[in-house]
Amino acid sequence: MNREEYWIEAISTALEEQNKLHLFTSMELKNIAYDIQASHENIGQAFYVPTGKTEDIDKIKRENRELRYEVACLKKQVYIYRDSVARRRKVPIEDVEIDDGIVIYGRALTR
Repeated sequence: MNREEYWIEAISTALEEQNKLHLFTSMELKNIAYDIQASHENIGQAFYVPTGKTEDIDKIKRENRELRYEVACLKKQVYIYRDSVARRRKVPIEDVEIDDGIVIYGRALTR
């Protein structure tokens, strides 16, 4: 089924439900379907209907996933680094903080 057939069927069904289908020839139905299809395609001129935005949304979602993955990797790297410092300094990992690239360990030093 193509678009023209869809609109012809939709209009025919609507007219049949109103018992008015018998008032139109097949050529008239085809012309009405063409006009309705054109109106439908131009609906954005009368009402704001975003078109082609699904590609933008998909791109944003993909970028968001990639950024979340990067953040998760960075958090893991920070954890591994903090764990390494904690093991070398023999302090709990909770006491190791990184501030602007400077490692601070021990609760007494962070207060």
